[in-house]
Amino acid sequence: MFKKKLIHFSCKKIWNGIFLTNNALLQVNKIIKKYSTINGIRLILKKTGCFGFKYKIEPIKKPFKDDLIFQNNNIYIYIKKVDIIFIDGTKIDFIQKNFKEYFKYYNSKIIKSCGCGESFNIKN
Repeated sequence: MFKKKLIHFSCKKIWNGIFLTNNALLQVNKIIKKYSTINGIRLILKKTGCFGFKYKIEPIKKPFKDDLIFQNNNIYIYIKKVDIIFIDGTKIDFIQKNFKEYFKYYNSKIIKSCGCGESFNIKN
C-alpha cells in the first residue's frame, strides 16, 4: 500500500487524475522553473524496451490539441487522450538514492516489468 501523502492533479473530465508526492511536486516545480517559457510537463507513455512501454516526462510550452489537462494550483500535467486510459490514477514519486535521482511510477494497470524496471506491460 502507498503510504506517502499525495497531491491530486485533476481534470474536468471523468478521469481519476494523477497523484504526486511532495518530492515529485518539488521536482516538477524545478523542471518548470528551469525553463521560463514552459507552463507544465507532459507525461508520455512511450513504446520502448523489452516489455513495451515506459514513462517519460518532458517540459512543454503549449498543449497539443488532443491533450487532457490535469491541474493543481498553477501546475499543469498534460496527457494525450490516447494514453489516459493507461495512465489514469498513476501515483508519481521522486526518489533520491545515493547518486541516483528518478521519478518512480505506481500504476495498478502494470502487469509485468522488465528486470531493470525501465519498461513494463499494461493491461487494457
